[in-house]
Amino acid sequence: MRAAILLLLVSIAPGFAQNCDCSYAPACEAINDIPALFLGHVLNAGPSGDGPFHFAIDEPIKGLAAGTREVDVYPMPCGAAYKRGERYLVLAGRGRDGVLISSDCKGIVAAWSTEADIEFLRGWARGKRVPQLQGRVAADIDESSIVYSIQVEHKPGLSGVRITATKDGKTFQGVSDSTGFFRVPVPEPGVYAVTASYPDRVSSEPEYEFEVESGSCVEHDIGMWTDTRVTGRLLDPAGKPAPGVPVELALLPPDSRFLFTAITDASGAFEFGKLDNGDYLLGVNINGTKSAAPYEPCFYPGVARREDAVVVHVEGPGVSRVQDFRVSRRLSTRLILVKVVWPDGRPVTNASVVCNRLGAYERISRYTDPKGEATFEVLSDRGFEIQVESLNWAHSSTGVKPSRPKFQVQAGTGLADVRIVIDRVNDISDRQAPLDMSGHNNEKTP
Repeated sequence: MRAAILLLLVSIAPGFAQNCDCSYAPACEAINDIPALFLGHVLNAGPSGDGPFHFAIDEPIKGLAAGTREVDVYPMPCGAAYKRGERYLVLAGRGRDGVLISSDCKGIVAAWSTEADIEFLRGWARGKRVPQLQGRVAADIDESSIVYSIQVEHKPGLSGVRITATKDGKTFQGVSDSTGFFRVPVPEPGVYAVTASYPDRVSSEPEYEFEVESGSCVEHDIGMWTDTRVTGRLLDPAGKPAPGVPVELALLPPDSRFLFTAITDASGAFEFGKLDNGDYLLGVNINGTKSAAPYEPCFYPGVARREDAVVVHVEGPGVSRVQDFRVSRRLSTRLILVKVVWPDGRPVTNASVVCNRLGAYERISRYTDPKGEATFEVLSDRGFEIQVESLNWAHSSTGVKPSRPKFQVQAGTGLADVRIVIDRVNDISDRQAPLDMSGHNNEKTP
């Protein structure tokens, strides 16, 4: 089984005041940028076990002088946890004075657990610098969780998945092994379109983009799901297509962890995929009316009561096509316009604003635009509470201090205006540029 290597992104500064950012990446992806890399075991971990670490060099790969047998590695500010007597694949940066520096932030990975990386790196050291596309494949798991699932929870990968990479009309293929790991050597760096195929399963995305540098690797995990789909069409009360409506599908018995949402297209059509076998409840606002779908709750095949709903049975692989059904009457809505400003009246262009329904759970979030404005469309017969939750900067997101003022908007019709002044203590624009996130408003989940 392959285990995670923590890629060290090193920012060099005098006096070892380095910043360290630990995020998963395979060692072969860092080969062109990392100053030093070697296999070695720890002879001494320092007086308190936290460095400096004295290594015996078992196998130099990059960045060490010929004949080097031992070397010291100093911890970066976020710490290192090399253990005496254990063997590691060490990725190290260099301080201003040339000493090796390293960090693991959350733990280090032993050399025995990363054979695939070592194999690639040995070839690289011998001059075999063929770019490689690689990753893991797992069944019924989102890509972001595959590393954790396989390496920490010890869940199996999916073997026998055919991986096809395409660039400039040429294709290159590989197959995932018994652990779910795959590699596809490619002849040159660049951007490759990658697809995964397996009988009766479909990948999370129809196609993936892998961009690999010369002589290195790039990694992307792929989730494969039973090819089950539920499709249908939603109509308005007059029998016309109802576009832009969130249709919900819940696994029975009701379980909030398995509530899926699909937005109807211009023709009122919707489709759900990546479904487990079982019985499902289908409808609009099946757990209560919300502003994102201003309709009374309705259930397939167009009934008002949950107990009258017809269960949708999914047994994949295959497509379950349900008959057209009508949504209930549309409810009245209104707009709340929120203006966020600094004490001098300048617009706050990087605020994250939340709108919470009074007396019930409903949360809508929006980002302010270049005018410092955020607009919410909400049900007019409900009251809501508005507050600025955080500010988005080029390199961070910060909560609002010293307190987050809250403004209530009672039920009513017509436009409601809310003006929020943010305390000057929150303005760090002299150190970081404000980040305009308003282009992502349509991606925010109500």
